Amino acid sequence: MSIITSAKPADSPAIQEGSIFRIISQLRLLLIIVISGYVIAALYYYYEGVYLARSYPYNTFLCVPPDRFTDFDNMILMCRHLNPYNDYTKSGYPPLANLIYYFFSKMSLSLGFSVFLLTPLAFGVFSINRQLATLPGFYRFLAVLLPFTLSYPVLIAVDRGNLDLWIFMPVGAFLFLYNSSSHWKRDLGCLALASAIALKIYPLPLLLIPFSDRRYADCFKIGIVAVLLSVASASCFFGGAVNAFHDFRQIIAATDAYAKDTVKHAGFSVNFYNCIVILLTKLRMVRLLSWFTLHYWIMAMILMAGYSSLIYWKRLALWESAACLVILFCLVPTLSGDYRVVALLPVILLFLLDVKSGLTYSRIIMILFGLLLVPKNYWELFPDLPPGDVSASSIINPLILFSLLNLILFKSHSSRRPAPSLEASTSIAGGK
Repeated sequence: MSIITSAKPADSPAIQEGSIFRIISQLRLLLIIVISGYVIAALYYYYEGVYLARSYPYNTFLCVPPDRFTDFDNMILMCRHLNPYNDYTKSGYPPLANLIYYFFSKMSLSLGFSVFLLTPLAFGVFSINRQLATLPGFYRFLAVLLPFTLSYPVLIAVDRGNLDLWIFMPVGAFLFLYNSSSHWKRDLGCLALASAIALKIYPLPLLLIPFSDRRYADCFKIGIVAVLLSVASASCFFGGAVNAFHDFRQIIAATDAYAKDTVKHAGFSVNFYNCIVILLTKLRMVRLLSWFTLHYWIMAMILMAGYSSLIYWKRLALWESAACLVILFCLVPTLSGDYRVVALLPVILLFLLDVKSGLTYSRIIMILFGLLLVPKNYWELFPDLPPGDVSASSIINPLILFSLLNLILFKSHSSRRPAPSLEASTSIAGGK
């Protein structure tokens, strides 16, 4: 069978013939890592859970079974009466997210959860088939099945029923449409990023991409639309927008204090805060731990500002800038679960389509991407602390992300990219 296929949609990304072999080589490497990671995990959990008959967390790499899908279930209970900041356990999500959950609450629980899961899955299948349209169908199928649909961040997001599955869609749409030669597609990408910010706030750093390209009008559009979506959604709630935002601000402050209170919230995390807290707790460095928790946000803002300045100054390739910014919004918050890594899936697609990266550099990047997509919950650091799911992955994943961030910033072979031409004949999102 020829490695080149002729079935390519008219508006799919332009991929040079010589680049297809490199893409397939990188995809094979990713598949090897993901398959190997799951085989190792399956053998480990079979030995621990079946042969030794040990209970959670030694019989699964997912969340504690009684809590399965509870992120979705709890949000339905909070939002069903359009009073999300005072109903049930009180939502910590922005207004747009709560309004979406309100609409889900009008469906049966099984139907609502099915739609919740199948929508991002459909987007992922569509995106992979479109972005990798030049590849043989067999490789597109494997890309859909293994690195994306069955990756560990996706599985833990499904297991929790977490909204990050829906962040994957607007973030991906923004990145795929960013360099489009079509004005309406670029505007659609701006709308997508505005929706992502209004849904969960943390994709806000991605605004640095159009800002660094001097696309200030796009930044303005994104900001205005995000604010309008938030205000319009909050206006639907009990007590109106002003009351909703007042309650939301109080809940965020309480949530941050709750997250910083104890190490038991560190399970399934990919952020620096929990990584350091786990290490200091394990080493019994109580005084340093107290100082760290007290001053964390000062250090986090310095970290964010420093790396954002480097990203702006270096003007990296699109996938590199996007990867660095996604990594930052995984690392910086005090609450950041493994499911947040799903926002890197569109970046991996962009990386596969990049034809300028050096071979060794590309392979190292792909290995790090692959390691983020497999479970690594083998060593429980606090087995006596319920539910016992603070594993070494809460240290390993932040270190992988931090290594990836620094490798991209300091070892990239990309030259300073010019501001993208709006008249370009080919782009990641396709031609006219």
